[in-house]
Amino acid sequence: MATQSTTNPSLSRRWENYQPSKTMLVWACIAAAIATIVVGFSWGGWVTGGTSQKMAVTAGDTARGELASAI
Repeated sequence: MATQSTTNPSLSRRWENYQPSKTMLVWACIAAAIATIVVGFSWGGWVTGGTSQKMAVTAGDTARGELASAI
């Protein structure tokens, strides 16, 4: 009867022996880029240029109103 270690190698041993193909690496990079973009725009606070310009105009209008009311 074979021992479990010879029939089922450890995770570190399997990781050492793993050699992905170029196609797999390209798809992994594409998936990582898409995941980064999704996380950045949904939770990271990233905005587009148009949105940032609208936010700047709104902030300027608010600051102008607050300055006028303080005077």
